[in-house]
Amino acid sequence: MRLLRFLIDKQEKRAYHFYTLFSFCIFVGFTRGLEEVIFFRQAIKPSQLLTFVPFYLSLGFLLLLVLSKVARVNFKRVAGPILIGLFLGIFPPVIDFIILQNSSARYGYYFLWNFQGIPWMAYDTSINFPAGEAITIWLSILFCTAYTYIKTLSVWRSLTALAATYVVFIFHSSIFPMIVTRLTVGEITSFSQAVSDMFKMEYVISNISLWQLILTFAVYLALRPALFNSLLPRLNHTLPFVLLSLLGSAAMGEINSISLLMALLIFIAGLISLVQNDFFDEIEDRYLKRPLAVKKNDLPFFNLVFTLVLIQVMTQNSRAVLVVAIAFSLTFLYNYPFYRAKRTFPANLKIEGAWALCSFLSGVLVFHPGKITTEVLILSFLVFGGWSLVSSIKDSKDLLGDFRARNNTLFLFLRRKGIRLSASHKIINRISMVCLCMPPVMLSIKGDFLASILVLCAGIPGIWALMKRVNHKRFQVFLASINIIIIFCMGHYLKFI
Repeated sequence: MRLLRFLIDKQEKRAYHFYTLFSFCIFVGFTRGLEEVIFFRQAIKPSQLLTFVPFYLSLGFLLLLVLSKVARVNFKRVAGPILIGLFLGIFPPVIDFIILQNSSARYGYYFLWNFQGIPWMAYDTSINFPAGEAITIWLSILFCTAYTYIKTLSVWRSLTALAATYVVFIFHSSIFPMIVTRLTVGEITSFSQAVSDMFKMEYVISNISLWQLILTFAVYLALRPALFNSLLPRLNHTLPFVLLSLLGSAAMGEINSISLLMALLIFIAGLISLVQNDFFDEIEDRYLKRPLAVKKNDLPFFNLVFTLVLIQVMTQNSRAVLVVAIAFSLTFLYNYPFYRAKRTFPANLKIEGAWALCSFLSGVLVFHPGKITTEVLILSFLVFGGWSLVSSIKDSKDLLGDFRARNNTLFLFLRRKGIRLSASHKIINRISMVCLCMPPVMLSIKGDFLASILVLCAGIPGIWALMKRVNHKRFQVFLASINIIIIFCMGHYLKFI
């Protein structure tokens, strides 16, 4: 126990940085995979090796969440000792190679839709849970229990940690893979059924890894409640882009599971843009007295984990994720100081328009390009042009902050050209009103008068919001009006209206 206490104290003294945890996950994940290749002659593909990293990354953050809550220790202090537990991940192939000698061990998730077959003790060679895996899992659980006792000297908290970390391992290795597989691939009741179709098997593992990464985002926000609370009121800013992604699929005839995934990725990319924006908006935040909730370690976490998400989806040969990657790259050009398009007119509006276009195309490209019609192409141009124009409305509520930060928005550009702010508001608001009227006009031309009337009614609150200078309240009404218009347009294309 003294040696363990010494190791824990030493690890806790290390300053927390996400790069450390991320690098450890890469090291352990790839080392573990290569051990299986070398010891047991398993022909693991590079794309399969990539799935080892999300496993350890999501597991690490789940353990961080549990131990920080049970032991009442800041998660940044827990991060160092967690590395010890993660490092144990390289030992199962070594243990099994020694025990089994010339035999072959296999490892994997339990993803069969059969709760009775779950390896509750983490040992069952028939479903790829050999002795080395079981030994390592239980050592990790005991380590987390010992850590809690060392930090709290409480038997009850230690027993709670024992139970909680056990649940984490069962959830992470069995329950979560079962649910993901059931929802994304369908019901698989036997390993022979899965192994008979290796392409399906690889798709199952890829999906589990993808959703482990998405789970990691949720766990991180649970660890950073201040960050979550600062983002929560503005999540509706990402909603129009999510709906545009779904509209793209609707315009192609249907919304399927891949469409929903692309919409989710657009949502996460928008969330990351808010994080980047908040971190680099220090001047505006000081002036508007907004709390600085984003810390320097938040940026690498969101940027690197989402990059892994994009790579994981790319291994599934999805064209649509390419435009999500483009949208993600635009967040760096828009927010980061090395380019900071947010401060330059008209680059700021064009990037906003490009983001809307990418969102729309992420839904369109879910389907075969041969199905793209002339109408979809026209819609693409209208989405880009329309959003480039109406996106300037959001700047009207932050004029003083933009002025102090020297952000060259359209309003400030027109002011430097000698046009008064009151006149600028009228010009931009009138242009935005015209944009709101375009969808009902197009639907009328197509002959769908019911949808046209509904969309026109949905646009009335937005037009009301534009009758005067747009403040925060009127901007929320304007945004809600746009969202409802997009939803009604989706109903038109899906023939719900």
